[in-house]
Amino acid sequence: ASDFIPYPIDEALVDVILLPEKAFHGRRKMAYVVIAQSEPVFRVVDIIKQAGLSIHSVDIADLALRNLSTYYNRNPLSGVLLISWQHSQINLCHFQDLVVNRRIDIGSLVLLAEDQTQEDQLTDKIQHDSLMLEMQRSMDYFESQLGLGMIDEICVLSLMELPDSIYDFLDRNFNTNVHKINIQEAFELGDNCDMTMMDQCYIAVGGALRYQGGTR
Repeated sequence: ASDFIPYPIDEALVDVILLPEKAFHGRRKMAYVVIAQSEPVFRVVDIIKQAGLSIHSVDIADLALRNLSTYYNRNPLSGVLLISWQHSQINLCHFQDLVVNRRIDIGSLVLLAEDQTQEDQLTDKIQHDSLMLEMQRSMDYFESQLGLGMIDEICVLSLMELPDSIYDFLDRNFNTNVHKINIQEAFELGDNCDMTMMDQCYIAVGGALRYQGGTR
């Protein structure tokens, strides 16, 4: 592990995310390894404790998205696609287990680009098709290589507002049900909640859901 981190190994915090035993048809065991430098983590922990709060767990964004997927989706074989400015991330889950985690170098800056010329229109179509292709590759890997079945549902999150045409495009091109998360419909929010900020809070909401619905 010391070959992959730019700091001494004794300054590292390490956690392991095991894949389900039935993954790869039970022929081999695999896991994700999460490594973080301890000093920044402990600094944030101290700030939170000084605020009078208790910490039950320290999570990572990937598991926060897992929490959202398993809480919001109705099916045990589900996923979540998070679209950021410059890239996207797809996570696929088998019940409560995160089993596929992939970054796709296509974000909203490309998806929202205005078509001004025929060349722009062609580029826009290529990017949409590339996002669809990478999602399909991820689902094929989940089903065929991991042997965990077919993904039934994928919820889409975006850090900024996207036109319905993008969600319709994704849903239309997969046998899987693809739909966006509507925070207002998924959770009871206070009257003073600023809905314009909620698109920036998906990771925080997912972290708060760690112990909901059986996630751990």
